[in-house]
Amino acid sequence: MTTPKMADMTPTPHATGSFGFSPALLGQSPAALLAKHRSSPIASATFNSPGTLAAFGVDLRAGVVNVAGNVSTPSQLPPDENKKRELAEILKLLASKPGRISVYAVERLAKRMGLDTYKDQASGTTTLSLAAKMFLLDIEFIGDKVEHVQLSFEKAAGLSGDLAAQAAAIFHKSLIPTPRVSDRMSLLVPSLYDFADNLSSLYRTDKLSTSLNCFNAITGIYQSLCKIYEYERDNMGGEIAALCFGNGRPRMHTRGKVGLSVDYWKERPSLGVETEEEQKPGYKLWRVLIEVEETPPDFGGINMNTFTAVRVSNEWVSDEIKKPREDHLFGDMEELITDWLEPPVEELMDVSGDPSQQRPPPARFVARLDPPVVLPLHDQLELQPSLIASGVGTLESVLFPGQTQNAAYRKLHVPHEASSDTEEHLVHRYVLHSHLKPVYARQVTKVPFSHPRELLPIFRTLRQYAVVGSLLESCFGGASQKMPFRKENGHVDPGLDVHDDLSSFLNDDHAGDSRSGEALPVDITLEPEHGFGLRVVFPTKSQSITNLQVQVGKNAELKVLLSPTEEGGNLDAKAVEKVLRACEDIGLMVEWLRRQQ
Repeated sequence: MTTPKMADMTPTPHATGSFGFSPALLGQSPAALLAKHRSSPIASATFNSPGTLAAFGVDLRAGVVNVAGNVSTPSQLPPDENKKRELAEILKLLASKPGRISVYAVERLAKRMGLDTYKDQASGTTTLSLAAKMFLLDIEFIGDKVEHVQLSFEKAAGLSGDLAAQAAAIFHKSLIPTPRVSDRMSLLVPSLYDFADNLSSLYRTDKLSTSLNCFNAITGIYQSLCKIYEYERDNMGGEIAALCFGNGRPRMHTRGKVGLSVDYWKERPSLGVETEEEQKPGYKLWRVLIEVEETPPDFGGINMNTFTAVRVSNEWVSDEIKKPREDHLFGDMEELITDWLEPPVEELMDVSGDPSQQRPPPARFVARLDPPVVLPLHDQLELQPSLIASGVGTLESVLFPGQTQNAAYRKLHVPHEASSDTEEHLVHRYVLHSHLKPVYARQVTKVPFSHPRELLPIFRTLRQYAVVGSLLESCFGGASQKMPFRKENGHVDPGLDVHDDLSSFLNDDHAGDSRSGEALPVDITLEPEHGFGLRVVFPTKSQSITNLQVQVGKNAELKVLLSPTEEGGNLDAKAVEKVLRACEDIGLMVEWLRRQQ
């Protein structure tokens, strides 16, 4: 009996031998990676064919396949220098991938970063130690399976050392395969990407700890932010209020990241989702990762760093936390403000014994956004005046890359008007009118800062555009929204507590025109003059037009302005604002409004 051949495994006519199939080759081809960086993709070359060997310079006698996947004769080959440059580019791209979980891959990754590695084998167990100036990471393997991870700090006494076990647990989890569907494990060995990202951050902090300990600098900020968070949680109305409207919620070594993170916004905060819900896949939570980075060099004689260097202190705020702010114009006392302190500048100096060599450490604090947020250019320049802007585009092109049209269809699932046990759907067609007033923006991934008091103004801007992005994504992000509801008396009470029951927003007996199969047109226009406005226009059930503006201000303050012809009608702007805060969805707001008219 002839052994059947697997698809795509037949050697090419130029091959001199056959090649067997190995599961280890799954997911290992760099073709997709190279296609992102080269104008001539090598999609036709795969690592299970001799054509790929030819792409890396292997002579297959009858012809040579270049990196573009084209067959050429030896006389048509580029000069040796071009071949070397192309090969170096390929090797660089391959080296940028951390590989998959194994002893060899972890050791290779650590050496490439510059860490010292030590390997000890005894009784079937391999212990791989990764050492830097201030930390030691021990990983115990049985085969290529990770059994135990331990992290210790040599010179980071206090809180940094106390929290080392939590950081080790993050490293351990990133080295363990996790099932993707119920109890079924993935066929491929997981990538080292998450492990490499955390190890890189840890090692970067270690390298910048020259004249002072950057680990202690970060934990000092954590201690001060914890004092503020506990005060705001107890005095602002709870955890969510402190997280979404105060100075944020600080955490160490959580949600897959090693180091300090500060949560500053969560989706639909008015619904009061419990903390356990945040761990579920798909839940949206915005945060910044507080790290240190190398101070940028001067650019053309211009000082590109306007931020104070890293300081080590756990007294960034007074023990009273808050103080009254005095209005110097009238002499009265207004609301409480945070009582920030300024650590002494003398600690910046490198006390090496030689006063002439004293200088600030070459590091500054930076807040890395997770996830990144798209900001209009003028708002980002307020946060970073010395920014050299790159990657600027219109707001919609940066938010939704790859979309060529400013229009989208969306299906909303709602309960049937006659029975809450069955469902039907509505179809909306959204059109974004941005050509009259284009808003130029770019994706922000990090914001440097000198003092933690600068974080609150940063958070206020990030919260604003996190909500703007969510509202636009509800229309143009390709999502379908499912809305359960409960019938009560056939109408909606404008004073309804949406915290308790969002579903009762859609309990009217009247059916919208969009149920007939034709898409309901909803026109949206960007109006960035006052805060950031979204003009929303759509037809009512009586074939009239509803025209309103949604304003998103700093700190995600929502305000709805109705047109003069509708202010005296049966629509209440405050009720619309409550609905929008609860759902953060333009489509749901539109359907709720149509049922109130």
